[in-house]
Amino acid sequence: MSTTATTLSDTENAEPFAWYAAAREQAPIVWDEAARSWVAVSYESIREICRLDGVAFRRKDAEGGSEYDVISAGRRNVKILTGDQHAALHRWMMSAFTPARSSSLQESIVRDIVTRLLDRLVPKGSAELSSELFDRIPIRVIAAVLGLPADDEDWIEQATDKVNRIFNFYNRRGFYTPELIEDARVAHVEMRALMDPILVARSSGEGEDLISRFFAAGPEVLEDWNIEDVYINVMSFFLGGAHTSTLALSSAFALLLTDQELMQRVRTADDKTLRSFVEQVLRLHPPVHYTQRRVLQDVEITGVQLKRDDLVIIAMAAANRDADHYGLPDGVDLDERRPNDHITFFAGPHACVGQGLARAEMVETIRQTLARVPEMRLDPSADPPSYGGLVFRGYTPLHVTFYRLSRNPEAC
Repeated sequence: MSTTATTLSDTENAEPFAWYAAAREQAPIVWDEAARSWVAVSYESIREICRLDGVAFRRKDAEGGSEYDVISAGRRNVKILTGDQHAALHRWMMSAFTPARSSSLQESIVRDIVTRLLDRLVPKGSAELSSELFDRIPIRVIAAVLGLPADDEDWIEQATDKVNRIFNFYNRRGFYTPELIEDARVAHVEMRALMDPILVARSSGEGEDLISRFFAAGPEVLEDWNIEDVYINVMSFFLGGAHTSTLALSSAFALLLTDQELMQRVRTADDKTLRSFVEQVLRLHPPVHYTQRRVLQDVEITGVQLKRDDLVIIAMAAANRDADHYGLPDGVDLDERRPNDHITFFAGPHACVGQGLARAEMVETIRQTLARVPEMRLDPSADPPSYGGLVFRGYTPLHVTFYRLSRNPEAC
């Protein structure tokens, strides 16, 4: 992306890293006239905003009448609650995906889903990995964790359509159109109808699945907890985890497929090195490039004065490549001593609740795919991968061919 881009939106569907670097040379936080917003681009500035989140900053989504408020019909989602209500719900949701719990889900759910999807893919000899594999894993994993019909292909197809339409809304954060807002609103209505029979059936809270646990624990978390609360917070897992994991996996394999030495090292890596690679992918190519906040009170961040009611775009992807913080800002460093020292999952009271599950999906998918398809190459006759999106970004498509196949699931 040329540094002549004047606004963050000019970097849509292209690598924005040159723009981030040029902006960071100006100041830790720069003004974007097109967005009518500040853009925080340094590691230090974003860490400081994270520290003050909920005190000096508020999610723009949390504002009554915001675009998100419209599409979600004002339901009490973890994304829009504030204060003690948000803290209680966020804490409970984080407890559902502790490292130990995520490791257990990797073994009991993720592994089987990845194996079954690879069983279908491997005999073909060629594939577009993003759509034929990576796009199919996260939504099935989330559905299975929630206790939804992950094996019902018709149900999954309907849910995928609705999640995709809401995702399209999120991908234009700060640059919405009325058409996107309306389609996302309708998709929420349709998804609510699709899930209604299941929600009603689980409303006793007696099951072990996550939806049942939502019904059981909810009244202790929020007053007047009801079925709408369960629906909108269940949707936060779909919207927060489906496309983000797909894009992270696509970027991981884009790095591997364009660097055979790196691929070989990761293929033969021990668990610690594989997990380090996952963290490097998340740092270099975070699937969510930025989020947005409203300034609640006049505050100075890294020498930049922000006024009450200002908007701030928080570019985590820019912070993750800040040369003032990282020794190898733009490259894969498998020997990084603090591999998860990045802001991909944000930090503080709004840290991503599903980050443990996202890591489990990436580790399992990379491990199995490299084991079962040992001779994988980009297809030279197909379109090469490109960096798409605005808020959500990753390398697609990934057309590959398999020169030698391992069809035995036990190989992994």
